[in-house]
Amino acid sequence: MKLKYITSLLERLIFIKSEYLLSKISGLQEGVPNADIFSQIKIILYMDCLFNLIKSKTRSLKKVELSEISEKVENIVRERFADPSRYSGCRSAFSTEKALCHFIVLALLLESNYQVDAKISSQELNMPSSKIVKYSQLVHALPKSRSSILTLRLPTSVPSISSTFTKKRRSLNKN
Repeated sequence: MKLKYITSLLERLIFIKSEYLLSKISGLQEGVPNADIFSQIKIILYMDCLFNLIKSKTRSLKKVELSEISEKVENIVRERFADPSRYSGCRSAFSTEKALCHFIVLALLLESNYQVDAKISSQELNMPSSKIVKYSQLVHALPKSRSSILTLRLPTSVPSISSTFTKKRRSLNKN
């Protein structure tokens, strides 16, 4: 039953407008359907909504259709990326930047080696590659030297944890 659901879901993914996501789908269709492919399909559905949100010019999220495939995913994206300080259903520059960061993280998760080409992403999203690189650095996906490939890196240093909680705890134990 799950196999039938996955194949029917793959057939409905033809409505996706992104060439990058369509290439990922064609790669998934070659493999045997399993739980890993199913989770990647979920990521692609979410990325399709984010792609349509980022490329959309309208400020009201209620006026634009974000997904032709899943209304549930569309409602989740509307809820997460609507600006809470404005009237309901409105998006701001911050929410668009937040969607871009989510798109970059999900693109890194789709790749087995956690690498994404910034040029391909910038062409897909109609943004300068410098903006893609700027927001990818927020999620610690750093560009390789002399190339447009962004690679997810582990941080070299971990920030220290504030010790104010432990000091309060010691003073409570003395009494």
